[in-house]
Amino acid sequence: MGTSLDMIDQTYGHLAPDAEEFELGLLNAYDARTVEPAAEKR
Repeated sequence: MGTSLDMIDQTYGHLAPDAEEFELGLLNAYDARTVEPAAEKR
């Protein structure tokens, strides 16, 4: 019996309601850190 990510979100999602915003912030910070130096090399 497998567990889908939807089932996990429905079961435990209420424990971290702002997790999606936090994770997007981390990804945006990573993108800003890795993309900007490459743009400066032009």
